Amino acid sequence: MPRPLAVLVDRGWTGAAVGRGFYRTEAPRETMPLDLATCAYREPSEEPASPDPHPPSLDRIRALATERSPEGEFAKLWVTAVARFAVRWRPEAARTAWELDAALEDGFGWRIGPLKLAQAFLPSQEAAETPYYGPGKTRVFGGAWAAVVRPEGCEPLRELAVIEELPALTVRQGSSAIVLCLKPLPLGRMDTETVHRLTESLENLPDRSALLAAPEGWPTHLDVGRLLKLRLAGDTAALTAELEAFDRLCQLVRRKVRASLIAEQCLGAGLSLALSAPLAVAARSASVGFPDVRLGLPPVGLGPLLPAQHALQRGAAKLVRLCRTVFAGDACWNAVLAAELGLLRDTDLLAVNPDRLIEAVRDAGDPEEPAGPPLCDGERFYAQALFEQRSSPGATAHDGRVAQLIKAAWSQSTTIEDGLARQRAAFVEAIGLALTQARIRGFLATGRPLRN
Repeated sequence: MPRPLAVLVDRGWTGAAVGRGFYRTEAPRETMPLDLATCAYREPSEEPASPDPHPPSLDRIRALATERSPEGEFAKLWVTAVARFAVRWRPEAARTAWELDAALEDGFGWRIGPLKLAQAFLPSQEAAETPYYGPGKTRVFGGAWAAVVRPEGCEPLRELAVIEELPALTVRQGSSAIVLCLKPLPLGRMDTETVHRLTESLENLPDRSALLAAPEGWPTHLDVGRLLKLRLAGDTAALTAELEAFDRLCQLVRRKVRASLIAEQCLGAGLSLALSAPLAVAARSASVGFPDVRLGLPPVGLGPLLPAQHALQRGAAKLVRLCRTVFAGDACWNAVLAAELGLLRDTDLLAVNPDRLIEAVRDAGDPEEPAGPPLCDGERFYAQALFEQRSSPGATAHDGRVAQLIKAAWSQSTTIEDGLARQRAAFVEAIGLALTQARIRGFLATGRPLRN
């Protein structure tokens, strides 16, 4: 057992009842992480890590487990131990392999069930009764096979029947609605061509006629490399035109899509798209946020504007929490926290099981979009959030400058269209700053923004 985990167990620092674990919560706004080296709680890190934009997969775990590094050795030991434990107790835990894996995936938020790990990693003589899965079937413990019969209402997005293949979308048939599934993008980057293809596909749909999802992962950012080249070339007209194209896509989603489905992670540009829909339904384990702000770039699209307008109706506390989160570029590790901080609206829905998102939309009925107050009404709350963001541990002067640009765009917006235009202007100004350009170059080279 890893030493930090053994220390937590020995000291009784486990469970929500004691408010301790790998994090200690003293108050709603004070969460202290456990230092894995000293096994003591410390102040929040100056550079909180953002959720990995690429969800775990067997291929990624296998690659990590073959690395000759402390991380690789830990992954190998952990995966092997979990798989062996599941194999040992499988007959007493469930009737079939699928039932055991589903219990851990749906009930405890595991991305990959233990018997799927066993089938992928353990030698056949250790895994016992492998393979546990075949096409549309699962192993019944004792040797037989059985069809995978999912509970009523479970509709995994990846398993929906394909109706049509479009340039940037796969059209699938759900039980109660058509689901438009975004195709996976290299490195999560939404380039100009993808934006135009999505726009063309959505324009031909009736209003509020389909659901929008991304079973293979939502895009995480715009093509910042290309946008930086346009800014360095002095072609601000072309840069603004590309941002306008993305804003038009968000407005089209707002008009054509009934609801967006967030099964796993949804960050940056993907979250802007998802929150453009009148209703967002998220799995409780999904990670959401705008970590691209850490690149020094204000968010664009309807994604940040509509939650801000909604929070403004709900009162000062909600709006300040949302603004502080967006200004800092923080990402929430789960949708429950995102809802508390205002990244998800009170009208959005949370589902325990990612396979029941379509069912949640069906039960919710048609979403309503009441007209909200102009964003400029919240100017004093933006100022408070800006002060708190600048005072937070690890915030740099450049972080404060980017937050100031976001605040200025929102505090002067009289309509949603005006807010979109001001966000574009803030983006163009921010990408012209030397420190932002350095962060983007660092991100393109290493996958993480430079902290300056």
